Amino acid sequence: MSKKILPCTSGRRVRGFTLVELIITIAVASILLAIAIPSFRSMMSANNVTNTYNDLLAALRTARAEAVTRNAPIRVKAAASNWNGGWDVLTANNTAVRSYPARDTQFAVTPNPTVTEVTFDGRGALTAQACFEVKDSSGASSRKKYVKILKSGSVQNASTCP
Repeated sequence: MSKKILPCTSGRRVRGFTLVELIITIAVASILLAIAIPSFRSMMSANNVTNTYNDLLAALRTARAEAVTRNAPIRVKAAASNWNGGWDVLTANNTAVRSYPARDTQFAVTPNPTVTEVTFDGRGALTAQACFEVKDSSGASSRKKYVKILKSGSVQNASTCP
């Protein structure tokens, strides 16, 4: 018995997606994005808090190292009226060693006690200890980080500001 092969009656091959498949794919992608975007925003905000914290830590450690190297006072001073506008590392005669511009206006850097500058003496020590809180002021993240500077000049990560 011989087999007969029936020819394709439409004469064309099916290619691509149907409209229904495309709409379903777009709907699923939209749902996934709606779920992912808020957590992505929170993650980005937490990452920016960490970056601002690392900049402050680097500025304080640079100032202490420069003070010891030069055997002269070095200051870390708020670039604006508060620390949110960035900060500068300066010598006693206001020569800039390094500047750290603000990364984002949505972040708050708050010193405790309230100071506009921190000065390391030639031995790398402070006259009084200080602590800084770095947080997201927009509310996108509840993450806070603290930098504590002891009287000895040691710059440390802290769990809270006193």
